[in-house]
Amino acid sequence: MFGIQLLVIAREKDGAQRRQDFEEVWRIGARFMEAVPGYRGWWAGLALAELEVGAIDKARAGLQRLAAEGFENLPKDALRLPILVVIGWLACSLDEKEQARALYRCMRGDDGTHVMLSLVAAYAGPISHHLGMLASISGDPEAAQAHFLDAIRESHEVGSPNWQAWAEYECGVLLGGKRPAEAKRGADLVRSALATARRLGLARLEKKAKAALRKAR
Repeated sequence: MFGIQLLVIAREKDGAQRRQDFEEVWRIGARFMEAVPGYRGWWAGLALAELEVGAIDKARAGLQRLAAEGFENLPKDALRLPILVVIGWLACSLDEKEQARALYRCMRGDDGTHVMLSLVAAYAGPISHHLGMLASISGDPEAAQAHFLDAIRESHEVGSPNWQAWAEYECGVLLGGKRPAEAKRGADLVRSALATARRLGLARLEKKAKAALRKAR
């Protein structure tokens, strides 16, 4: 359980601390896989950690292994959605459009729900957020924007400011490339995300939001 919690925390960090935490996630995952080699949840978590510590080829091979098993063939139990979410993080980080589209199809029916990793280890946001990320990588910005708007609302409803801020950032970046009125709305969303990132100490989001606002000037 600690390994999953650390993975979620590490994703919010930046720089050396992020890498250090993911190295620990990798060590935990490697030990777990020695004990339970068939558990696909840690296939995904381990591959994500490998990506973060620079082992890109290993991470890509891990994603391909999961895809070969068939995302749609995951057991339809309480672990299915959390595993798909972590695989989605991996596919988006690797910019794997084909896998992102396949994951989107698998998760589309779960829109409107929320996800907990490892049953109760960590809250991983509304599914709408993850659908937005997958749609964006797949090249469908209109669908992505709609999902992120849903994610902003759903995160607010459950009292999750960090996930609301991430959805504001992603939606704001998408709006930034549109007409002036929409671009202004997008900048306002990114500023809101930046304020939350500063308040909560979300280093990675703060860095990305600052970069987006500089680009928009």
